[in-house]
Amino acid sequence: MKTTMTIFRRPWPAAILGMVLLGVTGCGSAPPVPVERYYRIGVAAPTALSAPALPGLLAVAPLQSDGLHSERALLYADQGQPRELRRYHYHHWVDSPPRLLQEQLVAYLRQARAAATVLPDDPRLPAEHRVIGRLVRFERLNNAERALAAVELELGVEHKGSARPVLLRRYSAELPARDGSVAAVVEAFEQAVGDVYGRFLSDLVAAGRASPGATAR
Repeated sequence: MKTTMTIFRRPWPAAILGMVLLGVTGCGSAPPVPVERYYRIGVAAPTALSAPALPGLLAVAPLQSDGLHSERALLYADQGQPRELRRYHYHHWVDSPPRLLQEQLVAYLRQARAAATVLPDDPRLPAEHRVIGRLVRFERLNNAERALAAVELELGVEHKGSARPVLLRRYSAELPARDGSVAAVVEAFEQAVGDVYGRFLSDLVAAGRASPGATAR
């Protein structure tokens, strides 16, 4: 004679059942993915010189840089640890900072009439003068009060046939942002770059007056 065994399962407690259902429904409402944002910079136009500071063609070479500054991610550091750089994951420049700064420097020097002709550097160009440079700092600096845009560039000028640059100096600027947003810091970057370019232009004009070909213009 066969014996039939009936297995009785105890119902799940209501609290456990609720947690399971909540987990299942939560899978369908994941947090939204942050939006990628891209930024460009635009430096205010300088006052044009009455006459070009340099005769002939002035070529602006791409800025040299280290690995991090060659990437498009915005960099930042805390004032307490200024040597530790970190990257934003969703905030980027539209191009690498060395290229952005080269483009802006070409436009700035062209508007200022720094030379008869100003172009991006190209090996095929018969340039009489050449701007060289290196990007040292280009990052957001956070302190207890507000965010700063920290910019430091080494810029110089070579004359054709010269054994060494006639001008080579380091320029830096740290300007506060109006608030802590990334957009406000980008505006501070524009102002800091404009400040650096203005000082470089003044030195370039002085170097142009002292150059042997200055009377040729």
